Amino acid sequence: LSLLRPVYAGTRVRLTRRFLAARASKSRPEAGIVTFEDSLEDPDGQVVFRTSGSVLLARRAPGVPAS
Repeated sequence: LSLLRPVYAGTRVRLTRRFLAARASKSRPEAGIVTFEDSLEDPDGQVVFRTSGSVLLARRAPGVPAS
């Protein structure tokens, strides 16, 4: 988590989420791990906040279409 610049009440910010990686879980084959980075930009395009993390998600069986 990086707080890069101050943001004041009433300021509109824009969220951008980048997905950096996705892989199968080694210990839970029915799940996968997705790594991402979020950033918030102020109206001038300056990044004011940045964070990254990973989440554990259920996986579809191979060949099953997304609904």
